[in-house]
Amino acid sequence: MKIAVLGPVCKDEIIVDGKKHVIMGSPAFYIGKTLQALGIPCSLFISHAEKDLEWVNKELKGMDVTHFFSEKTLCFMLEYSSKNPDQRKHETVYSLNKIHSKDVAHLLEEFDYIIIQPLFYNNIDEDIFKQLSHKKIAVGNFGLFNYAEGNKMVKKHPEKAIALMKYIDWLFLDEEEAKFVAGKESLEEAFLFLKEHMQKIAVTRGSHGSTLFVENKKIEIPAYPPKKLVDPTGAGDSFLAGFIAGLSFFKEDYEKAGKFAAMAATASIEEKGPLKASKEDLLKRLEVLG
Repeated sequence: MKIAVLGPVCKDEIIVDGKKHVIMGSPAFYIGKTLQALGIPCSLFISHAEKDLEWVNKELKGMDVTHFFSEKTLCFMLEYSSKNPDQRKHETVYSLNKIHSKDVAHLLEEFDYIIIQPLFYNNIDEDIFKQLSHKKIAVGNFGLFNYAEGNKMVKKHPEKAIALMKYIDWLFLDEEEAKFVAGKESLEEAFLFLKEHMQKIAVTRGSHGSTLFVENKKIEIPAYPPKKLVDPTGAGDSFLAGFIAGLSFFKEDYEKAGKFAAMAATASIEEKGPLKASKEDLLKRLEVLG
């Protein structure tokens, strides 16, 4: 399986229980590094400021990267408490980072899966979805309906995300995002709405596990408690990357892919930065659990 990942990268200032560290962030970064750790060929198509090129290349050493330059690199501040890692506070320094269809669509024909990961609604040219509708496209739980208001990220215009669903093979949302997009109070109601637009949806619920909705079938996936909580940032991205990798490892067995993804998310929060555990590490931990 050959995978392309599209989206901006950013600078993340992470604060956990008052302790701060600064690292590269964004779903595109976490997904790319997770796939690299799992041994899946992956190419990144990313946007950032040209002045940050040296830093970006250092952070992505050993990866196949195509750069699209913007005026500034996006910046985020994310604050967590180890007592409740499912909740976070975040602020952003917004700048337009857009990848245009004319610059990238023709480069993506060679890939089996294309993971599109905007941080904000306008990071990815909508024509990219349309021009690549014949490919397998996965979209994660960030960006399609996120807008910047001052230093805050707010969710608006779910109808724009819904309009793109017909081009997407797998959609990954967290529970609150699923309910927001569907305009419903419960996850079950949200699923009934979303299945009218998509057939393959993964909804993550942090420490409460995740649910796969596949062609009218619901598959519950457990969450695996971490050995220690170091940094929850990127757990959902690790789940997405682990799931797409799992589809290859387990020949489209959705439940096995989901459990593998859940373990990837767990291992990712046990240390700073993206997943460093290998495919074999995760399989051993799953084997112990039975």
